[in-house]
Amino acid sequence: MKHCLLALTLLIAGLAHASGYLESTSPHDVDTTMQRLQQAAENKGLQIFSLVDHAAGAHSAGMDLAPNKVLIFGNPKLGTLLMKQNPAIGVDLPLKISVWQDAQGHTRVTYRDIQSLAGAHGLERQLKPVQQARGVLAGLVQQAIAAD
Repeated sequence: MKHCLLALTLLIAGLAHASGYLESTSPHDVDTTMQRLQQAAENKGLQIFSLVDHAAGAHSAGMDLAPNKVLIFGNPKLGTLLMKQNPAIGVDLPLKISVWQDAQGHTRVTYRDIQSLAGAHGLERQLKPVQQARGVLAGLVQQAIAAD
């Protein structure tokens, strides 16, 4: 039974990665995690385009939603390089990271794996910039969810 549970856990983790999205759990609440994420992005010199507060939007429509925010940001130099290769990738740029509270009250951080995104647009040959961007995204999330 123990081996079956381990196999099921690994299968679910593989499916989450196969979907093209990466997810982490933060020890901080949504607001703190988002503030830390924004600060990490600004420290890396990334351009912040917008912060979307889905819970506030739900509230304005007379509905309730657990805390849920999306940071929209990017690196215009990298984005331009990718869009020159395939302008259709513009539908997925700038990049987004979602910070949200699950039903158990845990804070989750979800974002699209840039390697998966580039592959979906046939940009595998842009391996070096995509790998660099992948490392930057992982670093931002790590800074945002690091325990103090």
